[in-house]
Amino acid sequence: MMDCENLKKLLYALPVTQPYLMVLAGQRPEVIFEICSRAISFWTYQVHQEIMFQEYVSTKVKERSQQLEKYYENIFQKTRNELDNVRQQLEGTRNELEASKKRAAELSEKLKERIRQHEKLQYLYEALRRKFISPSFFEKQNKEEKLAKKTQDPFTMSTASEIICHQGERKSHRSKRSSLYNQVEKDFVLRPVPTPKEDNIDQALWNFSSQECSNIEKNLLQ
Repeated sequence: MMDCENLKKLLYALPVTQPYLMVLAGQRPEVIFEICSRAISFWTYQVHQEIMFQEYVSTKVKERSQQLEKYYENIFQKTRNELDNVRQQLEGTRNELEASKKRAAELSEKLKERIRQHEKLQYLYEALRRKFISPSFFEKQNKEEKLAKKTQDPFTMSTASEIICHQGERKSHRSKRSSLYNQVEKDFVLRPVPTPKEDNIDQALWNFSSQECSNIEKNLLQ
């Protein structure tokens, strides 16, 4: 058997219809039907309003979603265009970098070539400077100047340094000097007036030919 507490809980859980029954009790069917029709109409109105509100909310949500879709689509398109521009700039920068690398390589090769030429010219300059500064060059230059003076003045005498020179240089000096003396002897030969015939020894000493003079000069140089 059920106790009293459980029975009370069951009664409270069931829908209470007694007040409605008490209001409708004793009414005519037309009144009851009118009440029911108005109740149904009001319920239908409430349901319709709820449907309209939900439709309005859904319409607003759709409009908002469409706006967001367009907004994000524009952002996506803009981002894609910017990405394409960045890619084009990157490609152009890569091409410029390759061209700059090639240009740098060419300039490096030209610089190396110029450095080699500069080193070569520097080496030649140092060699020429050492050559022109060396005592042998000055000695050779002095010899050339003296030789030029000799050609201008055929009666200048040779110095000791010219006599004690290298064998090859002596030969050249000999040939030049012999040709010079030959030319001078052609112009002038010392031939004094002969003395009386009994002084044959003195006459032989003074009467030298050009060939004999050149032979004596060669003997002296040797």
